[in-house]
Amino acid sequence: MEAKDGRFMEKDRRILEELKSLHCNPHPYFTIFPSESDFSKYIGPPDTPYEKGVFELFCQFGSDYPVKPPTVRFVTRIYHCNINSVGRICHNIFDRSYNAQITMRDILDAVYGLLIVPEPQDPLDRYNCSFLIPMVP
Repeated sequence: MEAKDGRFMEKDRRILEELKSLHCNPHPYFTIFPSESDFSKYIGPPDTPYEKGVFELFCQFGSDYPVKPPTVRFVTRIYHCNINSVGRICHNIFDRSYNAQITMRDILDAVYGLLIVPEPQDPLDRYNCSFLIPMVP
């Protein structure tokens, strides 16, 4: 039981450190609302179709965080080739490029960057990508 408690303590310590860091050095386009449901709000980046839009994201830290990435999803529906209809985000920071040193700030920057520069070569939703690349028959 001690190992399990130690893992949970490490997870909680890490989350508190990251919240403190985001409070002291806030992201210019994200507002974090720590709660039992782990929500944050995001303002669309300027000079994009998402400019001035307000998007709600859900972030949940599993028991194996920071070894495994948090679950991050858009709650607000968004039309984007790398985000599907249930808000799942396709970005390598959530799987093959994730490591325990990646912070929530890094994840927020990745989501922000994805809205500025979509990755049509790695679409999660081909239909939402059709305006960027021609559909392949």
